Amino acid sequence: MIEIIPSISVQGGKVMRMQQGKLAKVKLYDQSPLDVAMGFADIGIKKIHLIDMDGAMMGSPGNYHALQTISAYTDLHINFSGGINTDGDIGKAWEYGAASITAGSVAVLRK
Repeated sequence: MIEIIPSISVQGGKVMRMQQGKLAKVKLYDQSPLDVAMGFADIGIKKIHLIDMDGAMMGSPGNYHALQTISAYTDLHINFSGGINTDGDIGKAWEYGAASITAGSVAVLRK
């Protein structure tokens, strides 16, 4: 079985997409992160990957409100990432509704 896990990238509270992975080529969308997440849930998606792009760029998550809102209004399993660098970041992500966390660079940076 193939499992499809769509991602939602959030910057400044808005859904965004980088074109060709370049920050200089960002497209912002009118739909809220919650609207996009609910659209996925409506078609049977069970899990999403929520990427805090502000957190990824600044080193500390800044879009916990998107995580909290999606968690409160859907039954989606949310994998959260972007700027997770401390135990406090992990604790807040759990508190705001993350079911799992991806913290790629922290594993390399910690000794």
